Amino acid sequence: MSIISEKTEPKAIVILARMVKQFEKLNYLEMTKQDNAEIWIARKVLQGIITANGYKVNHDRTIPRSIIKLKK
Repeated sequence: MSIISEKTEPKAIVILARMVKQFEKLNYLEMTKQDNAEIWIARKVLQGIITANGYKVNHDRTIPRSIIKLKK
């Protein structure tokens, strides 16, 4: 699955950010209430990992990067 490390590398965070963006495509599709709730939880977990590593998902299409480093 993955190599356990002391720190998550930025490349992994980029992949997670791309996954979060894919969830947005589900906004206009029909699904059950339970499926929607579980998807919401999964998205929040991924966003939590990204934030815990000092980044946020970039939703601005004018910026080509998937992630933005949070200011300390």
